[in-house]
Amino acid sequence: TYYVAATVQERIAAALEKADAPPQSLNFRLVLLLAGDDPSPDPDLPEGEKKALADLKQFLPYAGYRLIDAGWIRSSERARLRLGDGPSFEMDLRFTRGGDESGGPDIRVERFELAKLRPFSGPGGIPRFSPRDLLSSSFSMTIGETVVVGTSKLNGSKEALVVLLTAEE
Repeated sequence: TYYVAATVQERIAAALEKADAPPQSLNFRLVLLLAGDDPSPDPDLPEGEKKALADLKQFLPYAGYRLIDAGWIRSSERARLRLGDGPSFEMDLRFTRGGDESGGPDIRVERFELAKLRPFSGPGGIPRFSPRDLLSSSFSMTIGETVVVGTSKLNGSKEALVVLLTAEE
């Protein structure tokens, strides 16, 4: 019985140590592409993003894809990122970690929202920005994977915004 008690104590100590550790943080890369009818060379992207774009091209009817912007952010549970020359796009991301031994997804993105920020004058002429939601989603992904979060038509035009997200340790 002493052996069982020592094993139980070791398990409890390991569980407490794991629970007492700060949350692990991840790097996320957000890439915004503009899909349109004008043929263009593919943007210069890392391999995982190139593969995601190649897969996307198989079912979207666009002739070309241009890089609008890209950015990295490091976070442990929630990430906010503004992209653009001046504030133009804002991402809000909430996620949890939790892969299992069976090889399930490492990350559960509980909330992904992308908004385009429109400038307007606030009180006293102070510039403010009003968000216009473009995309909202939830999904699972693994570390190192690039996910096509979605596409969004832009103001009724033939162009669409394509959103890619990659997670890395």
